Amino acid sequence: MHISAKLSKNNDITNLSGRFAMYGTQFARSTVGRIPPASTRYGIGRDKGKPRATAGRKAEGLERKTFVETAGLPEATSMSIFDNSNFQSMRRRGFTLVELVIVVTILGLLVLIAVPNIDLGRYQANSAMQGVGSTLIMAQRRAITRQHDIVVTFDAATNSMSVHEDANNDGTVDATERDIGYPMGDQIVFGNGGAPNHPVGVGPITFTKMVRGFPAVTFHRNGSASESGGFYLTTQRAVTAGGNATHGRVIQIERSTGRASWFRYVNGAWERGF
Repeated sequence: MHISAKLSKNNDITNLSGRFAMYGTQFARSTVGRIPPASTRYGIGRDKGKPRATAGRKAEGLERKTFVETAGLPEATSMSIFDNSNFQSMRRRGFTLVELVIVVTILGLLVLIAVPNIDLGRYQANSAMQGVGSTLIMAQRRAITRQHDIVVTFDAATNSMSVHEDANNDGTVDATERDIGYPMGDQIVFGNGGAPNHPVGVGPITFTKMVRGFPAVTFHRNGSASESGGFYLTTQRAVTAGGNATHGRVIQIERSTGRASWFRYVNGAWERGF
């Protein structure tokens, strides 16, 4: 019984070995003449510096493709994107000098067309109105916090104003008291230019009280002002060349509250700005 079992086991091993031999023979027959020799694939035995012939490259590519399809391997990604020709074409991309000159010329023409239509005077007037109005609000609040008078004078000749902290409320500038000057702004002057008069009165400055020879308004410690009044602001261009009524601005101060309000001339009427 043991002898028959050993014979059966030997027969199974013999059959398995025969199958492997048969599969190996079939694979070798199917790849004969298709797998390129190592000398061709890896350049063994080739003279250095000599390029392959075009026909040889095509034949090698065909053999490689046939081998990949036979062996069931995935096709390799082409490396043509790293060719020198592609790198040279990438380096050649960009703008030429002629193209840059054309673009700059077009931009210059657009600027020449657009700039005359931009009214910079209105922006300058708005900036000055907000800056001067904020200074007056600060002066009124300072009078409340410091509990003494703050005197603001206006100089139409120099287009400026000064803020004097009158600590002893005597109306004079002492050596220990601060007196700071503020210009109206770039190209900004006192006056209404081509704009009509505002209900605040006839400009350019409507305050009647004079301090040191200049029209002035005084903010008291309770926040009130010495009198109601105001002044006009406009651009230098509106005064010298005439017209440009939309450059007109007005700042008005209320006597009871000391509140500063400003207006701008738009569409033929005075419009409240703040």
